[in-house]
Amino acid sequence: GVLPSALRDGIGSELLVIGVLAAIILLVTAWLGPYVARAAGRAPGPGLCLRLLAGGGVLVAAGLLAHTLWPVLAGSFLWGIGQGFAYAQGLILLTAGMTPVEQGRSTSLYACSSYGFAAVMILVAGALSSAWGYSYGSAGAVTIFVLFCVAVAAAGRGRWAPAVAVAPVAVPTRR
Repeated sequence: GVLPSALRDGIGSELLVIGVLAAIILLVTAWLGPYVARAAGRAPGPGLCLRLLAGGGVLVAAGLLAHTLWPVLAGSFLWGIGQGFAYAQGLILLTAGMTPVEQGRSTSLYACSSYGFAAVMILVAGALSSAWGYSYGSAGAVTIFVLFCVAVAAAGRGRWAPAVAVAPVAVPTRR
């Protein structure tokens, strides 16, 4: 989306790394989080995933509005942890009790819906940034996402099982 431009504009830096640093932190955290948690034998449930996403979003929006880098980076870290598990938790909740064929169909629809939602949020961020400027537009789009997370958490409250311990994953050693 427009976050790299919002960061470079808001922080006042011409360095390309400033623009992409938040995205790198978010993506690496989203990718590594589940591996680290599985190795430790823990995984957050859907409610915690949504709180991490929303909390990260609040920090990102606050950092953009304050033109300060560290809240954006801390928010990206929390957002990444939440995102890394939220997608998997959604699949688990959606496909529980289905046959393999039903799981395949549902997984395909889930992926289309998830990436479609991401595309809509990117378009919203672009539209708001065009109207309000990069920092305020990005913060506005993040605020909409945070409100969505709060609504989903409220709708799912009491319907999700709490996070359970999972067996640690044995990591093979190289010889």
